Amino acid sequence: MLILYKEAFGQKKSFYMSKHLVANLDGFIEGVMKKNTSAVFIVDGKSGLGKTTLSTQVGCYINNKVKEFYAKKGNEKDAPNFTLNNVHWTPGSFLEFLKDENKQLKKGDIVIMDESMIISSRSAMSEVNRMVIIMMSMIRSKNLFVIFNVNSIFDLDRNLPLHRADMLINLYPKDKKFASRGSYQVIPSVGGKLKYLYIAGKKYYDYSKARSAFRDTFTAFFPFDENEYERRKQDAITNYQKQGRTQTTEVMRSRDLMIKYLSDSLPGLTQQEIAQKANISVRTVQRALERTRG
Repeated sequence: MLILYKEAFGQKKSFYMSKHLVANLDGFIEGVMKKNTSAVFIVDGKSGLGKTTLSTQVGCYINNKVKEFYAKKGNEKDAPNFTLNNVHWTPGSFLEFLKDENKQLKKGDIVIMDESMIISSRSAMSEVNRMVIIMMSMIRSKNLFVIFNVNSIFDLDRNLPLHRADMLINLYPKDKKFASRGSYQVIPSVGGKLKYLYIAGKKYYDYSKARSAFRDTFTAFFPFDENEYERRKQDAITNYQKQGRTQTTEVMRSRDLMIKYLSDSLPGLTQQEIAQKANISVRTVQRALERTRG
């Protein structure tokens, strides 16, 4: 069906959305707006298949319907707006948005944690999974719509797919052609479908285990300025990497000082014993002592 979105670039724009997806979203929207709960969606698929495109289309539709809820109560002007400020690329920025220290979040607000090289990196997944656990405790009564864009649901710790996600939208290449965009399947949590996919498919990242509710297609409609989107994304990634390097340097410095302290205060302790106590290699101990004594 055709969806009219009034906020795109200050103009009225329309895009196609599956009537089946619309029906599913309507159920979640009614639940969030009428009850003390939030909805959590996962959008996954390889890079380049259009996760950001489809997730922002979902955001557009949700925002339309949320505005209708506000309008029915005569306060449409108080409804939240869906803008690039609702899209985040780092765990820290995402959690700061949810903390809402300035009390700017509104009932029916949307927040997207967008897939990037940060989430795709296995070295960062522990931080992402810790973020998910914190997020689950923060959103319970905030009446929000939270969307995670990730390369694969199987990269996530089980807490999100098994205990909190309400729906998975899995993007796949059309006709199995390389980087062919526009196709997806929906796996809901109801009936244990999402849980079954995660448990049965995780070992081999096997999406053939999915018991999808339906399959459909989506268009290339994107509601935001693409240049501004890319600028913000690259800035977020660059700052995150700088922060990571700084944190790594501080951790190494603290470790080196600890090793030096053990060596100086316990002169009878061998490098092998220090390594065992600190659960590190002897070579790491040697390098630390060289750095601190150089």
